[in-house]
Amino acid sequence: MLDKLFSFLELLSAVLAVVGAYFLYKKSQIEHPVMDYSQHSSSNQDAWRWRKPDQELALQLVDEDNCSRIVLPAKPLFFEAIFIALGYVLGVFVLYLFIILVQRGDTWPSFMVCLLFFLMSYFLLQIGSRVSEISLSPTQLIVSLKFGFFFQRKFVYPRAPSLRIDGRLESLFAMNTEQIAPDYKLLIKFAGFFSLARRFTVTVNQSQGSWLLAGLKQWCAQP
Repeated sequence: MLDKLFSFLELLSAVLAVVGAYFLYKKSQIEHPVMDYSQHSSSNQDAWRWRKPDQELALQLVDEDNCSRIVLPAKPLFFEAIFIALGYVLGVFVLYLFIILVQRGDTWPSFMVCLLFFLMSYFLLQIGSRVSEISLSPTQLIVSLKFGFFFQRKFVYPRAPSLRIDGRLESLFAMNTEQIAPDYKLLIKFAGFFSLARRFTVTVNQSQGSWLLAGLKQWCAQP
């Protein structure tokens, strides 16, 4: 009897968690509606630069001689930070293992195992990667991605007709229990010699994300 009661309570708590997540997601959409880029900004000194966002958007704009960038929060969640820390621990283990293999004069199969652990370490460091800056220049879009607490990767895209940018609020089913609100997903496709597409995670709400997306599309459409 008690087993059935506990099973029912577990099922009820799971249902309540899903319902709570759903209403949190809908609340986020209502509180942060889609923003028009021109209406919620003021003009900047050059057409290729980011327009100056309204104060209500809480976006940090930094203008330099040949660069206009929006600085964004890129802090990993707690559980993501744990996996990143494990990545560093595994990286130290890989280095130690590599030194031992060199001293023993082992053959390449042993080094392949070492390489496998290295790739696992690198994968763990990528968990929770988020966009820290989106920079515009007259000819290039640069997306800076922060990962592993201290590292940063830059993805450079030329302004060309083959550049496609899209975005949307993160799906309810992609969220985890630690998130207070959904992130924004930015999809960038470039069809050059090879067709490349990458989805970026941006820690902004729907209003901020839609404003950024509209600004990027306007930058792409400039002659």
